[in-house]
Amino acid sequence: MAIALVSESTTGGGGNGDSLTVNTGGRAISADGRYLVYYGDASDLVTDDTNGARDIFLYDAISQTTTLISRNALGDSANGASEAPSISADGRYVVYYSLASDLVAGDTNGFRDIFLYDTVSQTTVLISNDASGGPSDDGSFFPSISADGRYVVYHSFATDLVAGDSNGARDIFLYDTVSQTTELISKDASGTPSDGDSYTPSISADGRYVVYSSNATDLVAGDTNNRRDIFLYDTVSQTTTLISSDASVGPSDFDSYEPTISRDGRYVVYSSNATNLVAGDTNNRRDIFLYDTVSQTTALISIDASAGPSNGHSYTPSISADGRYVVYYSLASDLVADDLNGYPDIFVYDTQTGTTALVSVDSGGGGTDNSSYSPSISDDGSTIVFDSYASVFVANDTNFLRDVYIADNPLFAPVGPTTNTDTLAGDGNDNSVDFDSTTLNNGDSYDGQGGNDRVNLNGGGTFDFAGTTFTSVEDIQTDGTNSILDFSGFGSTEADREGIAGLISSAGGANDVVKMGEWHQDLAILASMFGAGIETVEWTRSGGFDYSAVRNGSGQTVVTSTDTGNSRTYDTIDQTFDTNGILRESVTTYDDGRVATTTYNAGGGMTGIVITDPLNAVNYQTLENVYSGGLLQSSSLTFDNGNTSVKSYTSGVLTQTVESDVADDFTWDVKTTTYNTSGVKTGYVVDYDLRSPLPDELRLYRRHPHQQDDHQQ
Repeated sequence: MAIALVSESTTGGGGNGDSLTVNTGGRAISADGRYLVYYGDASDLVTDDTNGARDIFLYDAISQTTTLISRNALGDSANGASEAPSISADGRYVVYYSLASDLVAGDTNGFRDIFLYDTVSQTTVLISNDASGGPSDDGSFFPSISADGRYVVYHSFATDLVAGDSNGARDIFLYDTVSQTTELISKDASGTPSDGDSYTPSISADGRYVVYSSNATDLVAGDTNNRRDIFLYDTVSQTTTLISSDASVGPSDFDSYEPTISRDGRYVVYSSNATNLVAGDTNNRRDIFLYDTVSQTTALISIDASAGPSNGHSYTPSISADGRYVVYYSLASDLVADDLNGYPDIFVYDTQTGTTALVSVDSGGGGTDNSSYSPSISDDGSTIVFDSYASVFVANDTNFLRDVYIADNPLFAPVGPTTNTDTLAGDGNDNSVDFDSTTLNNGDSYDGQGGNDRVNLNGGGTFDFAGTTFTSVEDIQTDGTNSILDFSGFGSTEADREGIAGLISSAGGANDVVKMGEWHQDLAILASMFGAGIETVEWTRSGGFDYSAVRNGSGQTVVTSTDTGNSRTYDTIDQTFDTNGILRESVTTYDDGRVATTTYNAGGGMTGIVITDPLNAVNYQTLENVYSGGLLQSSSLTFDNGNTSVKSYTSGVLTQTVESDVADDFTWDVKTTTYNTSGVKTGYVVDYDLRSPLPDELRLYRRHPHQQDDHQQ
């Protein structure tokens, strides 16, 4: 199992300060495992991090680059500590809370606020604002974001986020970035704020469901245990349901914490000290539980080999989109065999097979030398991110500090080969099986028995799977010798084929229907796994996404992603990768018609972004930013009326703004403002129209050459 260091300094090795992930409702990893967010004290993860405070960082697992997220409009690191980031499914949006006052203009409340950063437009907006749009009157914490970035939930002490919030307690709020409205979530049946504190919400993919923990007693009827409980709120029906309870005995007998909801809202995982949620829970430890909102049943997740309660406390669970995999950290030593290190470790549990695996292992598969915490799992279940004080995961971790790591899910890997028979039968569950040249011959078949299975082809030959349905096929060979005769084996409808296979055309003209095992990686990288002979790749994934990759005459790979299911804010994304697999250009066409073109240098660093608005979705025609060394050099705006605004920067600091009134909307033609390196205005020059007299208060500034002074008139 591969584990890689995420919080790596610019010179290699761990950073010079602690780096942490957060798992209190928000997700630290994008749906496909490519993008990770974390926060930390290190100042050497990016260049020019000089604020001496905790910052938010985004890591791209494909380009292996780190970006500073908590930065002000000048691109500088914020002037206060930022923590607890959560990322949208596609990695575009990051929400977090911060004490900084310079992330947006007018933030003068002196409290921690919730902010949303758009990695495409590179802009930050305040989420926890009052009715007037200004900062709230108290602190806000621990945001969680919906899959598309539209909805953000968080908890707050503020009293002015909604009208009538007079309970004097921290409450749960939901913010809609489209309507720019805030809704109180932690309320009783009459809509009144609850009578107790509520904490750490988590939101479903579509924003409909919100789970949180609360000490309140009036959220549902019959809550008489006076404990912190887990609640689920439905924003459509506007009803609240108690999750941490047993149908036969009522509310739990001890406190419950840290809920996280699956993407579809069906499953909720949380930790609890309660002993009456399931039968036989006698360990007197905090355990991990999974609640199924459909069957209304609770299952114990942190179990030993005999399916009984473990011998140690377990915390901070995270769940895959379909509810199959649950990750958490635990002090228990009996979750897996030979766990003898005595430290908190990261574990993953497969709800279908009932299997637990240790994630935080050294390069030899053994135990670690220090504690690991706060895991988060990608939607597809393939990738896990966590933080740790351990120094045995990678060779260059010599800082002896808390670092962030990315790991493969050990229960997600293929198994087998498992049979030598002509027909291999599955068990109806979702399996991964290998066929090689000794176990599969032409005409042999696989019967999944209704399961959604991943089948790996290893060895030359032609395999006929007529009438067989399974989730995916992987051609392990790189020479294109494997092929499948009957594509109908993947199901007769497009829905049956979603997320399962791609069609690869090789230079020799042979077509292989295959599934790459590392499908959460970028298609350009995947295509390179099959050698330079691959010319095209076509792919269909679940959720309504079509992908294609074409290798052009220069050896570059152009990947096109199409949102056929209309579940994202864009229609297409065209990415061009060079022969080294480095992204050089990305062109995104949004639903509203805007087109954003981002360019990169050979090292993967961004050099520019141009946004055009042909359908007048916004008030400008074009926005063009130029970067050098990761710092903004210039920013040019051309508005719909032809007016322009050009900003120049030195080392990322604004030094000049030139505004032109081409549309003749104002009494001036050009305004030029200059600044020193500290951001202080040093000059202001205005060229006025001939048609307008010079205002008296501005006569000290430069005038139009044809206008006379008063004593010359």
